[in-house]
Amino acid sequence: MNKASKLKLEQIRKVIMNEIIARRTNQQLDTNTTFKFIQEINNATYKELQTLAVESVIHNKKVSDLFIDGTPLPF
Repeated sequence: MNKASKLKLEQIRKVIMNEIIARRTNQQLDTNTTFKFIQEINNATYKELQTLAVESVIHNKKVSDLFIDGTPLPF
């Protein structure tokens, strides 16, 4: 994987983290769930982030919504 791709995937990770924090700030997520999501996204591989990005395009949803809500549309 080239450097540009890795940078894009790190940007996706950052966007998801920002959304997790925003939802916690708006009290849409409890503290335990917030920490669980942060841990999961920090441990996500580039392959998992890439898959999530592709799914977001297929389902026309934000990457952060797919990660947090975990409800991609079936094919």
